[in-house]
Amino acid sequence: MSYEHKLHLLLSDSRGVYIPRDFATNFDLAQWGISFEDVRYLDDPYHEFYWEVWDTILSTAETLHDGHKWRLYQDGNLWAVRADMTEEEWGQAFGF
Repeated sequence: MSYEHKLHLLLSDSRGVYIPRDFATNFDLAQWGISFEDVRYLDDPYHEFYWEVWDTILSTAETLHDGHKWRLYQDGNLWAVRADMTEEEWGQAFGF
């Protein structure tokens, strides 16, 4: 089974430290279950809570789309990953 339909690139790693900021400003945060309280520190990558808040978002954000649960995953690039990806599909997608 192919994994491509379970993985979508949201933001390229070419954005560097600005991926959290760009996610917060370019995506529907309510759809991902993220509140304003969670993102108020993501305007400035040099804010003391920037990375802590981003780590929390990466570990808790979820959305439902086309009847499937999706989560965020960052390996440089920021991905939307279906929650039902198998270990084999993860290995194919991310080289584990």
